[in-house]
Amino acid sequence: MNELVCISKHMTTAEAHVAKLALKEAEIPCFLADSNCAGLFSNALGGVKLMVPADDVERANEILNDSAADGEDLIGDAWHQMTPGQSESVADGSDIIVRLNEREESADRAFRASLVGLLFLPLQLYVLYLLIFKVLGSDQPLNPRSRRSAWIALSVCIPSLLLLYALMRV
Repeated sequence: MNELVCISKHMTTAEAHVAKLALKEAEIPCFLADSNCAGLFSNALGGVKLMVPADDVERANEILNDSAADGEDLIGDAWHQMTPGQSESVADGSDIIVRLNEREESADRAFRASLVGLLFLPLQLYVLYLLIFKVLGSDQPLNPRSRRSAWIALSVCIPSLLLLYALMRV
């Protein structure tokens, strides 16, 4: 059985469906994961994932990148993942590709989870775990955007945890 690989993550299902259609036209089998969770929780869950078999990753990336070079924005504001555990961010339709390491992905995940955690306070415990063990406990470099995301996540997390503690004491 062929392993499935996430080649891109999209904030909206519309962007993901456009990329999926381009791959279907090239007869590359693919499907969308987490497409039912779009909307408010899509960002916290990491977006709608475009999955393809591992054997077709290079060809699928070529199709998406060639379409972007031709002026068609098939990947939109997506994080583009070339290999498992390694991701790229294509921002504002530019050709600049930034590879995010595990520490930077954890900082961004903590930021998104801290915002959703405002609706569900116990989620802030997960944010604290990410910040302490995945962001602070790592020796990988941290880009300025991810550093800002981690600080914002911490500034949302601490007051939320204090509020949760106060609610539990009452």
